Amino acid sequence: MQWKEHGSFEMKLQGNIMLLHVLGRWNVETTQHFVNAYQQQMVAMIKQPWGQVTDLSQWELSPPDIWEHIYGLARWMEEHNQVCEAFVCSLSIQKMLMKKRLETTPKVRKKFFTDTEPALDWCRNELTETSSRTLFK
Repeated sequence: MQWKEHGSFEMKLQGNIMLLHVLGRWNVETTQHFVNAYQQQMVAMIKQPWGQVTDLSQWELSPPDIWEHIYGLARWMEEHNQVCEAFVCSLSIQKMLMKKRLETTPKVRKKFFTDTEPALDWCRNELTETSSRTLFK
């Protein structure tokens, strides 16, 4: 049975950084919609190194059945040139759940923040360092 989506998301590209805001309590229907929309939005960007700032400060958590989709997307992201991901969390449970998700992407550099601007600055810096390393190989 298909249920109505609960929770929402906002995505915005800023150069080679995806800004993702996760809002409300997600169910599996929202998660599936998000995965499809995300992959479509990212098609043009994944040919080069990119990063992401994921703002979870307004996320109200989710049931266990979403995680297989989230883990699958995370592996897809790593396989498609993701270099770094910054997480903005307001609750320790959000951070704990993301740490578990991060186990699926060992090559991606990651860091936790409490505010978006420092997270964005860190992500930009990581991408600049990646570009510098690539140029001097």
